[in-house]
Amino acid sequence: MQLAEALDFMHSKALVHRDVKLDNVLIFDKDCHCIKLADFGLTRLEGFPVSPMKGILPYSPPELCSLEDNESLELDSSLDVWSFGILLFCISTGYFPWDTALMKDKQYEEFTKWQSLGDNSQHIPFHWKQFTRQALHMFHRLLSLNANRRSPAIEIQKYLSVPWKMNSVKDNSNIQGNSNNTKQCVDNMNLMQDTTSTDMSTKHFSILSEEKVLVISPAANICEYTD
Repeated sequence: MQLAEALDFMHSKALVHRDVKLDNVLIFDKDCHCIKLADFGLTRLEGFPVSPMKGILPYSPPELCSLEDNESLELDSSLDVWSFGILLFCISTGYFPWDTALMKDKQYEEFTKWQSLGDNSQHIPFHWKQFTRQALHMFHRLLSLNANRRSPAIEIQKYLSVPWKMNSVKDNSNIQGNSNNTKQCVDNMNLMQDTTSTDMSTKHFSILSEEKVLVISPAANICEYTD
């Protein structure tokens, strides 16, 4: 929820983060009571034209992945929303849903077929069957193939009181209030960032200390750089 609030704050200022990923999430305590979004080196105003990225990340939306060398894309908050949806999938499962959001990727192709049929379709891709109907509806909106139809990141507040994973339905747990789920999410984040010998928060702070002074904005759950 804190990350959603941070993105909502940025988007209200017409800013697009452009680099929402696990590496840029700072966790300040083991129970995830304090989480911040960091690294604004790529942040630009909405409408700013961007060219194709040299390396396509799993977090990149399809409209960015499919850009040709001579094309550009005007920045919009929907790019952050897509990346946020992928991040939520990652911390829930411990892996990415696909390598790249292009039709040549089989996992992504299966996802697009499910998206085109609607979230009530029975043709749920294998890696998405672990989620409840409510969570699938949330992902369906965050990861809409049509950028104009993606829901704001803050909309996840509607889903915090319901179970996200099928294995949590029996004990009526949810991602907000269940300590086991919280611990699993942190474990998944640690696994994906490959921090076997270094605490994740320490790793981030060491990176930050080599660049600029870190200023924390508690109300917006954002960490900012200043000269």
